[in-house]
Amino acid sequence: INFFNAYLSKEFNEKMGAVKRERFRLYWDGLAIWNRVGWLAEKFASLDASVVLGRYTHLGFFHEPEKIDPQKPLESLAANVAGVQLNQSLDWLIDTIAGLCQEYSVDGLVMTTMRTCRPFSALQLPLAEGVSRKLGIPAVVIEGDMVDTNFYSDAQWDTKLQALMETIEARKR
Repeated sequence: INFFNAYLSKEFNEKMGAVKRERFRLYWDGLAIWNRVGWLAEKFASLDASVVLGRYTHLGFFHEPEKIDPQKPLESLAANVAGVQLNQSLDWLIDTIAGLCQEYSVDGLVMTTMRTCRPFSALQLPLAEGVSRKLGIPAVVIEGDMVDTNFYSDAQWDTKLQALMETIEARKR
């Protein structure tokens, strides 16, 4: 069995939760904030929230390796790169992400804006609004950056994540 494919499967994800008392399942859009990964992991766990999927992990690069043809390596690699999510329309992203969120029973969206990676940040607001509206789940857009600490604040993340969990909790009632 291919462990990576099993890891991405809904069945595996439902059986192997990362948070002991998982009450909230979240979608993460944007790159990891590498210098705050530990703090964010503890924050999500303290809120009983588990990030179960994200655009970077589930729609990232070379997401269709079976289409790479060793007989035509350049052509098939180019076709694969042309099809990655950064080259797709907003409508395609909304539909695809909404489908994944349904498959993984996501309760809310955490969207990050990255100053040092504009391709991931350009569509964050309309993407959050589109998926949120399509599924009827709340979304939060939070500024952070995967390398530059000047664009990150623990207090902002704490406040916005707490508000997101309260909104999800109220909707579940």
